[in-house]
Amino acid sequence: MLTISEIENIKNEIVLIVADQVMKGEQSLSLNDNNMAACGQFILKHNMPQRGLHGTSAALRVLAAANSSDSRGYVPKMIMYLNQREEIEKDKLPQEEIEKESNNVIKISEILYSLRYVGVGQAQKEDLATKCYSLLSQNLQHNESWPYFINSHDKTPNLLPTIFAAQAIFANGYQNYRKVHNYILNNISKDAEKLDNPSTFAICVFGLYVLTFLYGSRTSDDEKKYKVVFKKLWNSKLNILDSDIEQNIEYWYNSSNSYVRIPWQLYLIPLASKYSDAAFADGNLQKRIISIKNQVENRNGFKYEYSGVNISTRTNAIVYEILTQLSTNLINRNFYILFSIINSVRIFFASNLFKVIIWFAVLIIFFYLSYKYYHSNLNKDKIIEELLPHIIYGAILGMLALGKKKK
Repeated sequence: MLTISEIENIKNEIVLIVADQVMKGEQSLSLNDNNMAACGQFILKHNMPQRGLHGTSAALRVLAAANSSDSRGYVPKMIMYLNQREEIEKDKLPQEEIEKESNNVIKISEILYSLRYVGVGQAQKEDLATKCYSLLSQNLQHNESWPYFINSHDKTPNLLPTIFAAQAIFANGYQNYRKVHNYILNNISKDAEKLDNPSTFAICVFGLYVLTFLYGSRTSDDEKKYKVVFKKLWNSKLNILDSDIEQNIEYWYNSSNSYVRIPWQLYLIPLASKYSDAAFADGNLQKRIISIKNQVENRNGFKYEYSGVNISTRTNAIVYEILTQLSTNLINRNFYILFSIINSVRIFFASNLFKVIIWFAVLIIFFYLSYKYYHSNLNKDKIIEELLPHIIYGAILGMLALGKKKK
């Protein structure tokens, strides 16, 4: 189990990786303007010129929250780029692509969310925040939800963009969005009743994370409902924690597709630390945390093997975020250690090694009984009476060895 010090070391490594990319990457250098900086979809890719809203927003939230003044020095430069992106990229990207990005609720929300980390005096963020918030507030559907794109003919509300928008709005302290909260809670509560789709599961985890850690006006009744949803998500067959996985979700703008990855395992870590000591101490969940540590060490960054060889800027920004949240939830660390020990013992009893030990014990008892039977001077009835407890012990051990491993 990670210590607070280890968590801070991992966060510092992520800051260094992101700062290095923003400082030395073609995404910034090709702007040819020392007053601007940007980032692309991937880090540790200095020669890749691609830059965009997802990557720059992700880099902004990491560097704005960093303790290093050098890293924070890039914050006003990235805000300037985000503010002027449409003008800067108009000769480099198709007009339809720029229009698509500028009206994407998820990307607008991620920009606004990243500005939440920009402190007073760090940079002039008000104009960009006002622009993003106006786009979201003016396109709120039925006072409770958002579509994927604000200028699309299809204004059908959708849960995923609503969660992204809520994340940005709640984090920045905008008020009077109780209906948005209820829309998300009602939908994830309903979906959690019957989870048979990985995308739905991932969206529910993300939604619960946003409500749990960012909605400031929650009531005690809300908290009870959150815990019910968490329990259903945790016990779902889709809660697969034996390897690093995320969920890729596709959505459409006219005939053009886009996608966003939801690293639901990352969001589940602070949720478990808040709602269940036993869940947080789960062996597989802890392995996911150790996987983060092992990958990020030595400035390698965290990645999902199934998602390709490149290291996502956005994923590592989320790692930074959830570790920050996790460190504030470790007040009851002694309880986590206790549950971790209990969980380790449970896993050992369910392991193949334990079964081998049991079978070995059964064989010893069998040979002992055989020896006593053939070398005793007592009559057979007396022998059986004497050996009966050992026979019972052997039978019990045999049943333990035949038991199925608990998943």
